[in-house]
Amino acid sequence: IPFKLDIAACRDGKAHVLTDGVAESDRIMRTQIRHHKVGCPAPRWFWAGQQSERQRDFPIENVRAGLCMKLETALASVEADRRRILNCIVGSSNLEASPPLEHAEFD
Repeated sequence: IPFKLDIAACRDGKAHVLTDGVAESDRIMRTQIRHHKVGCPAPRWFWAGQQSERQRDFPIENVRAGLCMKLETALASVEADRRRILNCIVGSSNLEASPPLEHAEFD
């Protein structure tokens, strides 16, 4: 099964999600059009428009910030998790070792 990549962010207390493909909520009518009622299944041709509308207010600045961060200098709530994540990224067989400060996989 191919993996899907969804990105979630929060702005002003509201969750926003960019989805890889149409979300289940996009398949349900949110507005009345022709013979289709609110809350009923939306016609397939309508899904992409609903997806675009849902994703319109996504705070894209969060994605930009995430792409620019240096994972190797980030903090974690549990230091052991940070160490294991970084060691996994560099392909270390010892996830408990101190991770390298620099590595090609961090770029």
